Amino acid sequence: MEKLKNILVVGGTHGNEMTGISLLQYWANSDYLQRPGLNIDTLLANPQATQLGRRYVDYDLNRAFTKELLDKSNETRSEDIKRAREIAEIYSENGSKFWPDMVIDIHNSTANMGQTLIINNPHPITRSIVAHLAQEFPMVKILQEPILGDNNPYLASIGKLDLTVEIGPQPHGTLNADLFFSTEKLVQRVLDLIVQYNENKLPLASLETTYFEQSDAVDYPRNSKHELDAMIHPNLWGADYQALEKGAKVFVDFSGNAIQWKGETTWPCFIGEVAYLEKKIAFIKTDKKTALW
Repeated sequence: MEKLKNILVVGGTHGNEMTGISLLQYWANSDYLQRPGLNIDTLLANPQATQLGRRYVDYDLNRAFTKELLDKSNETRSEDIKRAREIAEIYSENGSKFWPDMVIDIHNSTANMGQTLIINNPHPITRSIVAHLAQEFPMVKILQEPILGDNNPYLASIGKLDLTVEIGPQPHGTLNADLFFSTEKLVQRVLDLIVQYNENKLPLASLETTYFEQSDAVDYPRNSKHELDAMIHPNLWGADYQALEKGAKVFVDFSGNAIQWKGETTWPCFIGEVAYLEKKIAFIKTDKKTALW
């Protein structure tokens, strides 16, 4: 791949995730993000939802970038889908801005995600960048969810390369100073590493790296009316990226009876994420792996 030049830094894809929104305000009208050889733009992705203080207006913007939803021949009344189409058009090969070589999209989670770096396009450049970050930042975890092509629903997929930064735990609609400053430092280092790559100073596939490969989502136990029938067990709460083994207590019902994990060993993340309740997700299963990145 040629040198990376056009970089898009995004916040406010979800209007109540304040770290990215506030970082955009901090970076506005300054040169904090500027790097030699890079053309960097920032984007408040969902201003309507941000003004409302909600995750989205009527459709999750970060699930609106599939080919089908972006197709303007499909009529829609959704404000969020319209916004997705606008963003995809502006930041396209023939758009009014540029087609990003990389999109860095900043999010918050109520789960104990630390500083999770999510990649969908497992490109060697992105892998090398996140591998170096994992060595530098003790809170960094790497989550790989390979989705390529037309079915990728995420905003970061509009770029040639994607990097989603997922920071938590942080209640939606709030700011955590430690997470704000650590995320600011993290994004700055991403840009530094891009410059190093452009200068042929970032070796690829050189670091032994532990990462987590996303597999399935697990829902809460539900009754015949599809209502919640149990909660995350206290032993599991906050235990993101820790091994969940067969027989471990994973849920507890409203009478206090523990429900054991019957599956194979997994390393769950997004445990109890409040925004995933509507998606019928209690946590995400992952496999822990090691490779040269």
